[in-house]
Formats: sequence, structure tokens, C-alpha cells
Amino acid sequence: MFTGIIQEIAKIKRIERRGPKMRICLPIGDVELGDSVAVNGVCLTVDEITKEGAFFTVMGKTLSDTSLGRLKPGRPVNIERALKVGQRVSGHFVYGHICGLGRIVNVKKTAGEVDITIQADKNIVAKLKEKGSVAIDGISLTVQKVLSGRFSVSIVDHTLKNTALQFARASDIVNIEYELGPVA
Repeated sequence: MFTGIIQEIAKIKRIERRGPKMRICLPIGDVELGDSVAVNGVCLTVDEITKEGAFFTVMGKTLSDTSLGRLKPGRPVNIERALKVGQRVSGHFVYGHICGLGRIVNVKKTAGEVDITIQADKNIVAKLKEKGSVAIDGISLTVQKVLSGRFSVSIVDHTLKNTALQFARASDIVNIEYELGPVA
């Protein structure tokens, strides 16, 4: 489980395609074999650690259901290590199980914040509520507006400077995880 508070931005060091799978190498520390790490909001498991960094194997289904298959070496990604029991939760609970993809349609920068509008499947947008929580590429954000087939979030300067969203532009594909809410 994660909080949606990004701990660092890492650049993809290496990608290895292996049939329907892909291996990603990220130059990050403070991880051990078997640890869960959210990479752009996708929960992955550290399966090898070398001098180069931590390696993650991404299964074919995850590649098709998330934006990870579009990654290239040098691309910055959001990193969050799994929540530890007793740790403060500053964002909202995020599972790292992506609900779907969205396409950024507009990035509007104003003094101190950036408004981003994202187009997504109507079934995803229907689950969102204004002032509710959503994770975009693993970042805990508040939904500002819900429109037909799209929604918007506002990002304060601090969050922008400390996440890979600082590089966001129209047409980028992002991972979306909406609040699952209570299970009935």
C-alpha cells in the first residue's frame, strides 16, 4: 500500500524486452529484494539489485493495462516505496493497481499551480467525485472538476517540482487509480 506522496523522481536507466515481459532498471536505493515500489503508480516488485540499481519485471498484462510499456531509457518516473506500518499518511491510500489510462488534453500553468485536464474512459470518470482523491502516475491529487469524459486536477508548485508531472504535456498517457472506497 502507498500514500501517493512521491519520494523521488528516477530516470529509467535500462529497459530489456523479454517476449511479453519487460525488465526495468532504476537507479534507486533504500530497497531490498521483494520490496514493493510504485513506479508511476504501478506496484512493482524488486527482483534484482545490482550496482546499476533495482530491477523490476513487468508482466505483459501490466504492460497493456498501464503506461509502463511506453517507457524509454532516460524517461523520468515517480517513485514511492511501500508504506510502513506506523508511518504518517499524508496523501490517501493508494494500492498501485491501476484502474485505467488517461490522456492529458490540457496543461495550464498559472502562478503557483498547474491545472491539468485528463480525458479518460467514461467508466473511470464516473467513479470520480469533485474534491475526491485520485492518483495520477502515483501522485495523490484532488479532483477539481468532473466533466463528460474528462476531469481536472490542480497541482501546487511544490508537488509539481517534486514529481515527474513537471514534464507533463498534452497527449501524454497517464496511469489513473481512483479511490476504491469502502467494500460492501
